[in-house]
Order: sequence, then structure tokens, then C-alpha cells
Amino acid sequence: MQKIENDVALNMIANEGISYVIETDSLRYLIGDDEKVSCYKSEDGKLLVTHYENDHVNFITIITLAPTFEIEKLKDWLKSTFDNLSILINVKRVNDDFKKILISSFSDMAKYKSTMVDYAFVSEISTADIPNDIKILDESFRDDFEKSFGEKIENRPSGKLLFDMFVRKKQGYILGAFEGSRLVGYLSFNEISSSVFDVDYIYVLPSERLKGFGGKMAEAYVHFSEEQKHVAYWSNALNNASINTALKVGFELIREVYKFC
Repeated sequence: MQKIENDVALNMIANEGISYVIETDSLRYLIGDDEKVSCYKSEDGKLLVTHYENDHVNFITIITLAPTFEIEKLKDWLKSTFDNLSILINVKRVNDDFKKILISSFSDMAKYKSTMVDYAFVSEISTADIPNDIKILDESFRDDFEKSFGEKIENRPSGKLLFDMFVRKKQGYILGAFEGSRLVGYLSFNEISSSVFDVDYIYVLPSERLKGFGGKMAEAYVHFSEEQKHVAYWSNALNNASINTALKVGFELIREVYKFC
């Protein structure tokens, strides 16, 4: 593997398109945050690898640029260069048969942990405009938002913190779903590049589920993104409800990442 400048690696990843937007965003963040990041590319141009260390763990991202590559050669290099590895492999360019070989081979080196999948809206929008019961929230909705979503939800910030971050501090946007005048759901998203928005959280009150609010918010998210000349991205979909909502609206699978640690 040949060590290359971080900015060179960043440009290479960015030029690979929407499938690699998360890697681009992550590497840009690490470089900007003054983390000790190292980047490498294979001699045959089939792989690009990024590395940084935190708490004695070596975090490796392997970005595949071809349908196949020399697995054992890569593994030998990783073993001889780093220890205590946590590995992410973006397999967007890898063919289906090779994926099976890849998982089996890397499972000998580190434990397979999970597969992360991301989606993006890359087709023409099918609906005419944003549904009337979905609105972009401004500061006037702060009390209503905290009242509706003040209860603690596992693995996400409180309603107060989320609203302050995305609306008051303008670090993103929140779409609200309304049943009459009552807020019953939200979809928060932010800008992860100059042309890509990404979903942060989507939530509908348990009593209001299966009424189509999730789909309406997803449609509104696509509309808003297109109005802003952005791609609507839907990263890290962790459950079937989130995945099904994205697929029904027309999002397509564009990123698949294996995690080993």
C-alpha cells in the first residue's frame, strides 16, 4: 500500500460519487478536527484505505474501487501495520459472489459485527408538492415540539436538545407532521456536503403510527432537498420501519458497509 496525502485521498473519495459521501464526510471531519489520519491506496488502484487511532483502537475504512481485489494481500498488510483493529469495508463496487468470500475471509481476522446500509433518492420525484400536514419547523414551534417529544427515547437526544441543535442553532432542519394542530412526528436532517442532505432521525408517536405520516415526511424531505439542489440521503437505517419508509418513497440502496471488530 502506498501512503498518500489526506487531501489527495479526500478528492479521490469525493469523486467516486454518492455511494461514498459518508466516507467523504467522515474523512473531511477528521482532517478538519486535526485528528492523526493516514491514507493509503493500493498499487493497482483497486483500494483506498483511511486510518486513525483513538483510545488504542485503529479505525480502518476500506473503500473498494473495483469488483474484486486481493484479500489476503490486504489482510497481510493490515496485520503487519496495525493491531487492535476496527474495520469498515464499503463494498458498493464489489460483486455479489465476492462479498461472500470477503465476509468469510475477514471473519478469520476480526469478528463480523454488522452490515450498515444507506439509501438515496436518485430518481425523479413522483408527487407534486409537499403535503399540507408536513411543515418545516421554526422557533415558534419550540414549546409544541418539546411537549410532544419531551419523553426520553433510547439512542437519541431529547426533544429539547434536538430542537435547539437543528432549529435554534440552525445546524439542520426539522420537518414536523401534524394531526390538525398537534405535532405527531418529526424528521430531522442536516447538510453533510455542499450538495447532500442526510436524515438524522425520523419518529412518529406510537398512537399515530400506520397512518402514513412517515411516508409524508419522507416525501417532504425529498421535495425540500430538490428545492435546495441537494441529494436526499438516508443513512444508517437501523430498523425495518425506517428502511420500508425510504423504499416506499423511492429511495434506492446506494451504500453497503461491513463492520468487523
